[in-house]
Amino acid sequence: MPNQELNTSTATYWEGAVAFEGKLQDQPLQGKGYVELTGYADRLDALLSNRTP
Repeated sequence: MPNQELNTSTATYWEGAVAFEGKLQDQPLQGKGYVELTGYADRLDALLSNRTP
């Protein structure tokens, strides 16, 4: 889903659907879930404003 990241004046916050696939001891694994993250990165708009064209 697009637009799952919310940039506020104090933090970058991400929430949304997640999915994974992998293997554990050669057995296939897959799952779906919901995650809420904060404090994991700098604000995206601040990073982008520092880029040169």
